[in-house]
Amino acid sequence: MSRLSKIAAPVAIAAVLSSLALPAMADGYYRHHHRYDGGDVAAAGAIGLLGGALLGATLASPPPPPVYYDPPPVVYAPPPPPVIYQQPAPVYAVSMPAAHQAWCSGRYRSYNAYDNTWVDNRGNLRPCQSPYFGG
Repeated sequence: MSRLSKIAAPVAIAAVLSSLALPAMADGYYRHHHRYDGGDVAAAGAIGLLGGALLGATLASPPPPPVYYDPPPVVYAPPPPPVIYQQPAPVYAVSMPAAHQAWCSGRYRSYNAYDNTWVDNRGNLRPCQSPYFGG
């Protein structure tokens, strides 16, 4: 069933029923005059029916078609650059003479023979320089 016929049927029924009631209401006033009405009521009913049908069809226009929105384009981040590992340069320990280590250990309580440093009163690392090793 089309939308127009769904709307037009109740409008037509309402117009017919209202046009039937109009002559009954006017009966008492025109009873003794015997004038010919000329069909004005029927014309008004037909015009009302036509106007209602047109207005109903206009107001009941079909809904707009559904709108499809494309999803946003997928943007991929560029791949990270390859990680290049460089092998650290080899560190060769310098062998300290035993006399140098003994002299530094005797002179500084905080002497570290591994890296040949000692800690001064302010917390700074200092290299140990002895008469046995110029290092």
